[in-house]
Amino acid sequence: EKVQLLIARKIELFWTRNFSEAIPYNNLVIGVPKEVWRNEKRIALTPSIAANLVKKGFRVRIERNAGLNAMFSNEEFEKEGATICNKSECFQSDIILKVRQPLISEVDEFNEEATIISFLYPAQNQQLINKLSV
Repeated sequence: EKVQLLIARKIELFWTRNFSEAIPYNNLVIGVPKEVWRNEKRIALTPSIAANLVKKGFRVRIERNAGLNAMFSNEEFEKEGATICNKSECFQSDIILKVRQPLISEVDEFNEEATIISFLYPAQNQQLINKLSV
């Protein structure tokens, strides 16, 4: 009886914690800036994946001409529901997708609460990781 009471109390405590609430997809903006590293021809998002995200309710921003090196035009992204924007609008998104790690100089332009999805290589980019964690 005492054990059951303790278990019930533990479960009650667990469920009464304050968890962060989920954010509906339609309240989130995904930004895809142009890759700036030399010889980088990839883009973090294709038009077909942009279409899937838009269908789920995300708003997708693609920096103007970000897909050209990967052979995707601005029009292809727009046709799939993405918005073409400038770099600063892209960096103010809630989620920022990049193939390569951002430059340290770009970090100051990011939305303060943004989530960055990218290959960061933390062991090789300690200065960047420190800048992102401030």
